[in-house]
Amino acid sequence: MRVAYVHRAEFEVAVERELGRAPRQGVVVLGGSAHDRSPVRRASGEAVREGVREGMPLREAAARCPTAVFLPYAPGTYEEASARVIGMLREYSDAVEPDGYGCAYLDASGWGALPTRLQAARELADAASYPQLSSAVSVGLAPTKFTARLAARASTGRTVSVPDWMEQEFLSDFPVETIPLGERNLQRLRRLGIRTIGEFVALPPSETKLQFGAEGRIARNLAIGQDVRSVAPPPEPMALQTRRSFDQPLEDWETVCRVVAREAVVLCDQLTTSVARAVEVRLGHASTVAVLPAPSAAVRDIALACSRALDRLTPEVELVSVVEIRLLDVGPEVVRQASLWDAARPPEPVHALARLREQFGPGRLRRVVPGDLASLLPRKQFSLVEAS
Repeated sequence: MRVAYVHRAEFEVAVERELGRAPRQGVVVLGGSAHDRSPVRRASGEAVREGVREGMPLREAAARCPTAVFLPYAPGTYEEASARVIGMLREYSDAVEPDGYGCAYLDASGWGALPTRLQAARELADAASYPQLSSAVSVGLAPTKFTARLAARASTGRTVSVPDWMEQEFLSDFPVETIPLGERNLQRLRRLGIRTIGEFVALPPSETKLQFGAEGRIARNLAIGQDVRSVAPPPEPMALQTRRSFDQPLEDWETVCRVVAREAVVLCDQLTTSVARAVEVRLGHASTVAVLPAPSAAVRDIALACSRALDRLTPEVELVSVVEIRLLDVGPEVVRQASLWDAARPPEPVHALARLREQFGPGRLRRVVPGDLASLLPRKQFSLVEAS
């Protein structure tokens, strides 16, 4: 398998510069005004060199960079610009998997021999430069997704190809923080004096699994080039809807609420292996959207979202002749977790599983995962159940 990864540094900042909302040169910080308590969402390279980091309070960023230009973070604008870039990339591969704004994996297995792949990668970098943004485009070619991503992000405005025979050697000098390990395991590695991926791979495989668990085993496989993940485009989100019309308009608001609740149950029955992320309720010409706190297929969660939407529509509607409900951004549920019981209390598996079936819906629970009673993190001290 050959994978190409396209990376554009500072994509959001480049979009703001292209639109004229940020200066072409200078320090730019995205997230809000300089006096907000919100965190920094993105910063230009000049700001990073001044000590600004993502997640830092905007007030602290303003203290570090008094001359910086502070702008609000506009996801809709960045999504539109990123969609144009992804559209260009689809001309070079049938399988394109977006990885954030302006970045994507491509299946390059059909690009031929190495010289042909390099030429295709250079053309790919030129195509990804549309629109003409100021940030540099890097392309990484490698046998696996993990290596291709690191190759692109480690270079600036260049095309890097990593053949099979030197993949492990190429990864060996990267900091150990670049592999997907939790902070607790990373701290243990630092205490052992392990700073690079090569030193991590040098540990005995049996000890790696014993000391760092399944997380360490997966990380080691990535570090030695055993990444079996393929480039998979995300499924297109779909919408489910139901509509009821009445010859005699409804005047009683309680009747309207009951109708909406019944229609919500009908829609939930259609969510077999998917979850919804928002609900739109339309009464005649008035409509509103309620976003679910978390993706869900449970009747209780969707009914609660419908109730919130109805509360907003109450002052706008008098007579209701049409009731329409749409579940928005419906997609597959990858993994969900919920606490079964606290480790400090006696376990009640029957009642706990009944609550989870009510929360996730019948037939959605897959397996029980024991909690880590020795963990210092409270959220790890629960037994968890996964629903997929």
